Amino acid sequence: MDKRLKSLEGIRILACISVFLSHFRLAFFPNTELWTDSTPLRLFTSSGDIAVRILFVISGILISCRYFKKGSYDVRQDMLKLYFRLVPTVLAANLLVYGLMSCGLLFNAEAAALSGSQGFLAAFNNFVPSLSGCIKEALFTCYLTGDSIYIGPLRIMIYMFLGSLLVLAIIGLCRGDRTLRFIVYLIILFVFNTYYNYFILGMIAGELYADGAMIRWLEARKFIAFILFLISFIGISMMDIDDANKIMRMLFAVYLELFFLTVLGSPISEKILGNKLMLFGGKLAYPFYVLHWPVIISFSSWLYIKLLSAGLRLGPAVLIDLILSGLVTAVMALLFHVFIEDAGRGAIKYIDGHMEG
Repeated sequence: MDKRLKSLEGIRILACISVFLSHFRLAFFPNTELWTDSTPLRLFTSSGDIAVRILFVISGILISCRYFKKGSYDVRQDMLKLYFRLVPTVLAANLLVYGLMSCGLLFNAEAAALSGSQGFLAAFNNFVPSLSGCIKEALFTCYLTGDSIYIGPLRIMIYMFLGSLLVLAIIGLCRGDRTLRFIVYLIILFVFNTYYNYFILGMIAGELYADGAMIRWLEARKFIAFILFLISFIGISMMDIDDANKIMRMLFAVYLELFFLTVLGSPISEKILGNKLMLFGGKLAYPFYVLHWPVIISFSSWLYIKLLSAGLRLGPAVLIDLILSGLVTAVMALLFHVFIEDAGRGAIKYIDGHMEG
């Protein structure tokens, strides 16, 4: 991976942690104002939807940039490999939730009764589990129709799968015609209003990064680049997104583009966001995202009930629960990365060998 692109791995894991914190807060600390809500730190504590959009932009950049860098546009292998990158982790996590539900080890409804999160935490996983339905969702419908009844936050998987295919399709169809690609980008951004737009924003950032002219301009003007970074970060963090408002939507898109370009154009960002710890976190980001919800509706909910039953005050109980739940999710993500994702990597190596042969 290009050394500057390594910065995106740090942003990826931070975005996944943001989703986890946002969901944890909604589950166990709802209807409560935090001091972070009036600062840019709200991006990490209450802006899970923005974090998801950031994840889509990162995917658009990483998928497209390697094609723009090498000037080769044969996307067939990556179209096949995409499915096998996503499926093993989702399948294993869905089966885990199915097992927990079958054994009566989900405590989200009881925890919601204590926290007052009936509209969020108690709204999920209140059905009779079906093994065939669980597997069908993990193998097919999660990516094609958006089904995600076992792991609620996996509603984004349809966008992740089809959005990535959209990026590859544009690359394959437009090939080396950059003008045609930008016409397609503009049509999609101005005509449509979906999460898929964020993959297109990622492609634009990938184009500009691969071209290098804007990155060199930013590198030569470090102070201006820093100011643009601050403006874009504050804009992303503090905006309340109204997708129905085209002007606000476009402004948010500009902030996102500036944010990623200033990050990619900064050697400081590379050191902070692309160090070994962040790169390791980036490897765990996908299983961490998938697994944070099974942990919340089982372990976190159980521990929340136990801590409050023991007489602990709400604040300390939530903090202890948050720390331990984060650790449990991280350990499980590591285990999934080492053992479960290996199945997908094996399938990808087979596809590479078969198509090259």
